[in-house]
Amino acid sequence: MKGALWYQNKGEIDILTIELPVSHFLVQESQNELLEKYEGQSINLDDGKLTIIHGLAILPEPLRGYLELANHLDKINAIIQSGSNFSLDPFPNRPLKNPLRASASAATI
Repeated sequence: MKGALWYQNKGEIDILTIELPVSHFLVQESQNELLEKYEGQSINLDDGKLTIIHGLAILPEPLRGYLELANHLDKINAIIQSGSNFSLDPFPNRPLKNPLRASASAATI
């Protein structure tokens, strides 16, 4: 976790998104442990840097991927419809608001 936070190179993170395997996500104790360990905490990255995590969003692993897909449907459909790909049909393009894009300083681990 510290390596991922160090790589983000941010002193503060409004919302840190952590994805868990569905089997772990369904166990409330796993979520509570992560909330206690990271939410509202200053994490020492061992090189003199601190990262403050204000909020934590815990999601089941596949959900973030679906949200990212929804954010890029126009580009994906343009590639599919360009004629260079004959094996896929375009995705239905329905507006889907990504609740994790609310902050410019959100990070996903």
